[in-house]
Amino acid sequence: MPKKKINKIIIWLLVPVLLLVATEIILQACFPLTVSKPVALSPHKTYKFINTDSRLDKNVIHTRNFYGLRGDEPDTSLIAIVAVGGAGTECRFINDGKDWPSRLSALINSGSRKVWLGNAGISGAGIDECYHLTTTTIAELHPEYLLVMSGMEDLEASEEKQEKHNKSIMQKLILPTVISRETKKIKNASLINTARLLILPGADTLYMSDAAILTRLNKEEKSLVNYKKNLEKLLDYCVKNKIKPILISQATLFGDETDPVSGSYLGNLKIDKDVNGKCYAILLKQYNKIKFEAASKYDCTFINLSARMPKDSRYFYDGLNYTNEGCIMVADIIYDEMNGIIK
Repeated sequence: MPKKKINKIIIWLLVPVLLLVATEIILQACFPLTVSKPVALSPHKTYKFINTDSRLDKNVIHTRNFYGLRGDEPDTSLIAIVAVGGAGTECRFINDGKDWPSRLSALINSGSRKVWLGNAGISGAGIDECYHLTTTTIAELHPEYLLVMSGMEDLEASEEKQEKHNKSIMQKLILPTVISRETKKIKNASLINTARLLILPGADTLYMSDAAILTRLNKEEKSLVNYKKNLEKLLDYCVKNKIKPILISQATLFGDETDPVSGSYLGNLKIDKDVNGKCYAILLKQYNKIKFEAASKYDCTFINLSARMPKDSRYFYDGLNYTNEGCIMVADIIYDEMNGIIK
């Protein structure tokens, strides 16, 4: 075959490939994916942590069952409930049995209704990862109810989620104080070293005018749109698979209030270069509002944990995640709101 003809064939074969590549590049630029890497649960892992904060147990054992969830192994004879979300659901530095999903399970089972409740929370998981977990691992468990606590990890998720997560307040924040670290390898656990400090008073502050807060809110718009889309995709899946979702607003210590323990004003705490405590609370409220509206649209239960959770440093060890007392209060509030729902 003449060389000229071969070259023409190669060109004709390459043109569709190049068009596909160019189309993909354009689509990614216009409609970026919100997930850079799907999260995964870790079956049969056990972690040991040491906490230096008196609001948490000093020695912590955190285990995962066959499916990678915290809690007992699934019992098919019982009503199945799964809690999904990020760090606020996982309660990584809380002992087994003391994370709020475990406490909620104990409260429900103290009555005539008997349930199995698994904790599928995983630090860093936004609503898109919650969808991924629900349609894969959690789907195998055929839950009747899905507790969804999300929003914190979704801030600016569409643009720079991984970078924001790695550099977030959860690692660099600076309330009287916790350092948690994994001290040794148990079974096949990964080595983790984590420091989370929030010192009141004395934390860095950031004043933001109303105009600056509005500017930051406008910056969040794309992430809010993506959050709504992914939440509704999760709810559509629940409807299709006869799962009853229960949406829970995300609570935070931060806001336009004063901590009753330290006397520190929480609104001016510096969370990020362009976010203070007041601004962060307003941002999170936008995500909670989307959950409220979605609950109304899909006729499912909405629990306004954020409105009922006091802004008190006894309940948050880093401003976002719960202490032992915080987990007790979260479980009590959710149990109170769920009364009569589980049948």
